[in-house]
Amino acid sequence: MTIEIREVLKVFLDPAKGSDTVALQEVSLSIGQNEFVVLLGPSGCGKTTLLNLVAGFDFPTAGSVLVGGRAVNGPGPERGVVFQSPNLFPWLSAYDNVLFGPRVRGQDLAGGARRATALLSLVGLAGFEGHRPHELSGGMQQRVAIARVLMNDPDILLADEPFASLDEHTRRAMQEEFLRIWEQTRTTVVFVTHNIEEAIYLADRIVVMSRRPGRVKAILPVDIPRPRDRTSAGFVELTRKALELIQPEVTV
Repeated sequence: MTIEIREVLKVFLDPAKGSDTVALQEVSLSIGQNEFVVLLGPSGCGKTTLLNLVAGFDFPTAGSVLVGGRAVNGPGPERGVVFQSPNLFPWLSAYDNVLFGPRVRGQDLAGGARRATALLSLVGLAGFEGHRPHELSGGMQQRVAIARVLMNDPDILLADEPFASLDEHTRRAMQEEFLRIWEQTRTTVVFVTHNIEEAIYLADRIVVMSRRPGRVKAILPVDIPRPRDRTSAGFVELTRKALELIQPEVTV
């Protein structure tokens, strides 16, 4: 499913302070079906704000956001969101966390049960179906959260720095896992990060955003075959280019 962002302006109003904050300005971007796009930029540049507009959690002040050719007017099952925190129900097992949505919606639980088991296997958690969140590592909890989103069979997967709280070793393992899942499901992915290496390792294209008010500063195609070697000349060169684009935005 495609995403079209057209001349988007987003202003946050603060009547109490009598001031407005322009978070996004003149943002236009087209994302193709099955494409893996990463939004990269410094903290506060509007990456999460833009993701929330696509998710339907918020709305543009001006401009438009279209998914599959239709204007976004709220959240929808065709868009799944993975947050930085897994936000699992602590009293439910991994299996029941994944099956929670269909249960609430009163869907066929026989088919749902088979799919929940299959998805936990897909994310590498076969054998952990009965474990509760406190019995799982941070990376395993995030895998459950991904499986829970995939349970809705979304056409678009939106990820807001989902690995930011993980240690470096686990983070790299989760990047590989996320790519493996994407290659099997072929959903359209929009992934937010401020980590340059993560962006290059994952993306088909990297959208570099400017400091607030956020604009599209540059779009970098990542023409490096997968699986990607982080020490290769192409990877290092693209890291240099991305760093040059972002460094002027960093103030000390």
